[in-house]
Amino acid sequence: MQRITTRICSPISVGVVLIWLTVPGLTLKLVSPFFLHRIPYGSQFFRIRHFTICSLQVTALVMTALAESTPLALFGVSIASICGGLGETTYLGLAGHYSKLVYKPCSRHTISTWSSGTGAAAVIGSFLYAGLTDARLVALSSTQAILVMLVMPAIFAFTYVSTSPMS
Repeated sequence: MQRITTRICSPISVGVVLIWLTVPGLTLKLVSPFFLHRIPYGSQFFRIRHFTICSLQVTALVMTALAESTPLALFGVSIASICGGLGETTYLGLAGHYSKLVYKPCSRHTISTWSSGTGAAAVIGSFLYAGLTDARLVALSSTQAILVMLVMPAIFAFTYVSTSPMS
């Protein structure tokens, strides 16, 4: 059985991963206000943008899980960063329009709910991965745990389609 509780890490490797995780998404968030406003909410192009985000989620997970080399895994991490940046700018902007389209008492909580969900996702995702890879719990390998997470883009797509007034 593969031992998954030990990992050889150097400070440089952690820093490189954090750079690949931060810079692409941050760059997208900086330049997206110049062109994303041209895609109106409720249009067919917005549905394509949502499909692109879900596809990038799947691509990032599969590429990172199945990577045979560090550069390929880092490229998967950068795709996840781009996906996160595009998703954040897309759905935060949608939240601003959401209040005009749904039951009014719910509308004033839209942004705070989005913010809380984003923060909770980071914590829950970390604990879920830790639980899946812990030898005393589920004991999956890193690859298996990441592939199990492929259910999340499907849930994400279903949630958007079933709750969005724009779908």
